[in-house]
Amino acid sequence: MSKEPANQSEKQSPMERVSAFIVDKRKAFYLLYIGVAIFCVFSSGWTAVNDDLTSYLPDTTETRQGLTIMDEEFVTFGTSRIMVDNISWRQAERLAEQARAIPERRRPAVHHLQGGRRRPGEPQGPGQR
Repeated sequence: MSKEPANQSEKQSPMERVSAFIVDKRKAFYLLYIGVAIFCVFSSGWTAVNDDLTSYLPDTTETRQGLTIMDEEFVTFGTSRIMVDNISWRQAERLAEQARAIPERRRPAVHHLQGGRRRPGEPQGPGQR
C-alpha cells in the first residue's frame, strides 16, 4: 500500500498510478526483464537472415528478368552482384569507371539503368557502341 495520504491518491493521474505501480513492483519488473532477455538470447537462433537483396525484386522488373536469364543461360563460378541505390548520376559514373578499371579477367559487366531505362545514346547490348 502506498505511503501517501488518501486525499492525494485521488488526485493522481493515470500515468502517475502506473509509474507508482512500476516503482512498487520493481523487483518483479527486473525479473521479467531478465527472463525476456534470456529468452531473446536463446530464440535468436530461430531467425533467418536473407542477404540476397534481389529476392525482394518483383518478377516484372528488368533487373529481376535479366538476372533470371543470366542464371539460366550462363555458367558462372564466381560472381558478384552490386546494386547501388540513392546516389547521383555522377557517383554512379565514378563507380562504373572504377569497375571498368579492374583487370579483364575480373571485370564486372556495368549496366547503366536509371529508373529501369537506359540513358539515351547508351549501347543496347554487348559489342554495340
